[in-house]
Amino acid sequence: MKILKIYLCLLLMLSVFSIKAQVNLDSLFGIWNDTTKADTVRLKAMGIIAWQGYIFTDTDSAFYFSQLRYDFAKAKNIKKHMADALNTQGVCKFYESNYFSTLNYFEKSIKVCREIGYKKLLSGIYTNTGAVYDILQDSEKALDYYKKALSLQQKLGFVSGEASSLHEIGNLYFGEENYALSLEYYQESLEKFIEIDHQFGIANCYKSIGDVYYTQDKLKKVLEFWNKSLEINIATNNKRGLATNYRNLGDYYYKNNNKSEALIFFQKSLVISEEIDDKRGLVFTYYKIGLFYYELNNFKLAVKNYEKSNEISKEIGLINNDVVVNLIEVYEKLGYYHKAIQMYKLQMNNNDSLAKMNAKQDLLKFELDKEYE
Repeated sequence: MKILKIYLCLLLMLSVFSIKAQVNLDSLFGIWNDTTKADTVRLKAMGIIAWQGYIFTDTDSAFYFSQLRYDFAKAKNIKKHMADALNTQGVCKFYESNYFSTLNYFEKSIKVCREIGYKKLLSGIYTNTGAVYDILQDSEKALDYYKKALSLQQKLGFVSGEASSLHEIGNLYFGEENYALSLEYYQESLEKFIEIDHQFGIANCYKSIGDVYYTQDKLKKVLEFWNKSLEINIATNNKRGLATNYRNLGDYYYKNNNKSEALIFFQKSLVISEEIDDKRGLVFTYYKIGLFYYELNNFKLAVKNYEKSNEISKEIGLINNDVVVNLIEVYEKLGYYHKAIQMYKLQMNNNDSLAKMNAKQDLLKFELDKEYE
């Protein structure tokens, strides 16, 4: 369930810039290139370019412009902007599923924030760091960082940061299948985001509340909240959010036996996820498309999509056990027994001791039952 949560929940990272509308990049680049402007004005413009202009659509560009900002701030010894640029780079690495690099940039930013007493950004990076540890399945560290963030944000009156921390704590409890508690945190987060008109945050909370109702089979409420999220993400051109919305809607129609409609939404999600290189999203979407073809007894297309999902999972250092189990089943149906054995062995690398034990037992039975070339 912990792995599934990774694909269902969009991490809402923090910056000192709240996001309310699309920005005028030409105007911002004009400010950045205007050497008569104050250094801090130019740096702020570049920060908005990286965050609001590119973070949700083109992480390579966001990282590049953050590096320009960092280099200029370092040359001028403006450490506040150095810290925020490092945070943005950490977020870029997160969206590329490079979690250890993410933590490295966050640690660098934390060091600068503590040095200059930049508590507002520090609280946001605590939230971000907690989210990474949550994905790495270290719930204890994740919750510790979330609580440090929340405490500091409440003292500072930093509403957007508080809202994000509440949302991430909700994510953690969702991953632990404590849905009642996760819903409480999501609703509290939503109230905070509405208070400051933070559109991306509102959309994310609507999606997450819909996720909880989905686990409870309250399908009318699911569609209500997921569609609210979709409307905001279309209006704000949040492609990362849209990819998640389309995956979720595909799952909704799949669950309601409207398979053709489900495939349309999965393919929409796939196009956007490939465009923005959302690897976690691609893992989940390829897996769901594989399920679609499996139910049609089209095992060759099923295995093609399962393999793509598994390939990306390994690339980002995660084992999606659902994909592995389904690959084993399809390989057996197609007579690809050597490949099935490889999947059993991959399953035995799972951190879950029960999964390891079951995989060993299944592999032993499989080897006894089958003859290989």
